[in-house]
Amino acid sequence: MRGLETSLARVLFLRLEEGEEIISSIKRACSEAGVSGALVMGIGGVSSARVGFFDPEEGGYREVEVSDFHEVASLLGNVSVGEGGEAIPHVHVVLGYRPEMAGEKACLAGHLIEGRVRGTMELALLVLSDPLRRVVPGPGGLRLIEA
Repeated sequence: MRGLETSLARVLFLRLEEGEEIISSIKRACSEAGVSGALVMGIGGVSSARVGFFDPEEGGYREVEVSDFHEVASLLGNVSVGEGGEAIPHVHVVLGYRPEMAGEKACLAGHLIEGRVRGTMELALLVLSDPLRRVVPGPGGLRLIEA
């Protein structure tokens, strides 16, 4: 185990509007606010989303796409920076199905690759006082946080 001790510097609260893309909005907010490390949490709804499941054997993500309204029951993750200083959101999401859609499924969860807001999305970015750097090569081509 490796660790990094830091503290909270500030909190940014974002309200995304209908049609905005979640990951690119987080990147833009971090760029505009000079954020180089943050914890992310949020709730809201999506009209469409691509959710990935990392497959260590294949070294990539298997994707599931949804193209109708899903409640975002939970959105959690972090923002780090790459070697070029660009913001890299790493976000996981739990999408709830409408009861009439659920059938055997109660929710869809995984890595949020892309998501389009339906209604609204409320995000809190807990900005860290130290940068998180995602530069360490990991298994299956993943880039890990330097700690």
